[in-house]
Amino acid sequence: MFLTLLVLSSFLQSMFPDSLWWWWFSGVYLVLVLACLSAYLGSSVNVKALTATPWVFYLLVFKVVWIAASLFVAIGNPATDLIASSRLDGLQLPPWYQAQSVWSFVPEKTRILLFSEIGVLSFLILAVLMISTRQRALQLVTVLILIGVTHAGLGMGSKYLNLYLIDTAQLDGNFGAAIGLFVNRNHFAAYLSLSLFGGLTFVIRYFLKQKSRFKRVAISSVPNPMMMLAFISSALILLAMSLSQSRAGFFSFFLSGLLLMSVTWGLSFVGAKSAGRASVKPAFGAFVFLFIVGLCALFLDDSLRARTSPTNLVLGERLEQWRVTWDVIQQQMVFGYGGNSYTDVFQLFREDSVLRPLIYNQAHNDYLHIWLELGLVGLLLWLATLVLVFRRGIIEFVKNDSTLVRAGLLASLIVLLAALIQSSVDFNLQLLSIRILFFLVVAVVLSLPCIEHQRVPKKLSEK
Repeated sequence: MFLTLLVLSSFLQSMFPDSLWWWWFSGVYLVLVLACLSAYLGSSVNVKALTATPWVFYLLVFKVVWIAASLFVAIGNPATDLIASSRLDGLQLPPWYQAQSVWSFVPEKTRILLFSEIGVLSFLILAVLMISTRQRALQLVTVLILIGVTHAGLGMGSKYLNLYLIDTAQLDGNFGAAIGLFVNRNHFAAYLSLSLFGGLTFVIRYFLKQKSRFKRVAISSVPNPMMMLAFISSALILLAMSLSQSRAGFFSFFLSGLLLMSVTWGLSFVGAKSAGRASVKPAFGAFVFLFIVGLCALFLDDSLRARTSPTNLVLGERLEQWRVTWDVIQQQMVFGYGGNSYTDVFQLFREDSVLRPLIYNQAHNDYLHIWLELGLVGLLLWLATLVLVFRRGIIEFVKNDSTLVRAGLLASLIVLLAALIQSSVDFNLQLLSIRILFFLVVAVVLSLPCIEHQRVPKKLSEK
């Protein structure tokens, strides 16, 4: 049931609180109750992972409480003051505005975000509990490979067949890009990048298992069919990411891989055992493979390459939007304006900026977006959560003995960091389907070091 919910979430592209998401979250709550009941009865669920990293969950709970507080606590904010000020005397109030005595500027929208965050947190807990054995971890990796290949195929097929799988009125101007079921090329690339966790796990694991030097790895052994599927699917997904024409999505992945390979290489020499140091060098083989595939993808289609030319390396209206957003943040830096308030607050404060006369409902920077809505407190809670997740992943990668755990952790950290880098210029984590996949990979980082290995016979298990 858990894997079925995961597959279904990849095809839900509507915004919460669409009824389909309510049904999906109902399924999550049902399976979570069954998982808790199984834990009580002694069945195999990964309770150990919950207790091994409690502060990750504490911080996420604090973030939910912070959002909820904005619905009940009376704290003034400049947006409400602006509407009530004399500057708007004689002007018609916005039709959506209702005078509020609470901290959130748009409490009805904040309530929607609250329900969404509770659902995502519940999914994270469920995922951690369900990834309890080696077999379940491998099943999850395989399913993610299939999800990634499916969406990559849909994106490339729709591009070359000139088909649109969604209402063209919703498209964000990317008519010539591979986007599949998504309305935006950056969303498509971000989802594919996270789904690369599946194939990347097997690719890294293949290179970690080699005993020879890197120059002989390619001929030291022939990958089994599952490994071959992983190599092919990773190449296919990278090609689809290139065809999406998303510069941020494509290059964030490779920048993330380079950064994390460098960090794990350095940390493996600081108090780590020799096995940890030995495992990092062949892992570079996986990165070199993906780098070569990425270069080939760039030259197979010139659409993304054209967007990387010096004349096209611009941020468009983002700089002006960030300037206005920062000006708004400075007026309510600590507490923010309440969840889901960006659209209304930005429209209120933009005044005579040079931006086009459009409704800007996202900041094109998730960190500024969170800061404006949830204040500095909400942003710090989110960043602290990420720091703890990456700290656990890197430490466990260096000290763990299992190639499956090592490969899964490194693959997870690469795709997570890629998503976070891309989030500095986009708003992909605001999309619920991408957010669900992001937290699934977070669950892998938290649970994988605690999975049970003893259920597999020793002779058949591979370290």
